[in-house]
Amino acid sequence: MNVTDIRSLDEVTDEELQKRLGDLEAALRKDYPDEGYDVAAWVHMRLIGQGYELRAEVPPSRTIEGLQEVFNREYAARFGRKPMVR
Repeated sequence: MNVTDIRSLDEVTDEELQKRLGDLEAALRKDYPDEGYDVAAWVHMRLIGQGYELRAEVPPSRTIEGLQEVFNREYAARFGRKPMVR
């Protein structure tokens, strides 16, 4: 299931993120009640002005701080340095 929401991380709260992910998980479990599966989520993130997104797995904490940490690791792995935020 894909959902698109283009926003800055500072515009999203932990509660909103957790509710959105919980609602998606509930919808999947409703549509596929007999499936035995684990749920994982990924987001596509980028710095403002960056040409394309990096795929980052949503951490178990489901927090904005956790997303930022995952993004920073993915960015460093891809580009060999920490992201430079303006």
